[in-house]
Amino acid sequence: MALVKSFSTNRLAGDNFLSGALLGFIGGGALNYAAYKKGEIEGADALKKTLQFSLNSAITAGFAISASNNFVRKNYLGAVGDVALGLGLLALSNKYLSQKDKND
Repeated sequence: MALVKSFSTNRLAGDNFLSGALLGFIGGGALNYAAYKKGEIEGADALKKTLQFSLNSAITAGFAISASNNFVRKNYLGAVGDVALGLGLLALSNKYLSQKDKND
């Protein structure tokens, strides 16, 4: 399969975790700042939402890269495991952060 051979397997999941966090912080921050400036949300809520989006983006990017590396290496079980772990961490972080918001 020529398409698979054109992909690298040396993308580090940690690097992409950091990139995802920064991407989420920049994108989420811009959207939430705009909502804050319009008076749609409070400043503290804008910051919480930005940080949550940043964490979710980091988890998604890190586990997506790890899964794609495993896929290209033909380690399909590892790829499925990365996807499952990433989804589980997203669910846990969202559950924890939403519970924390209710307790504030």
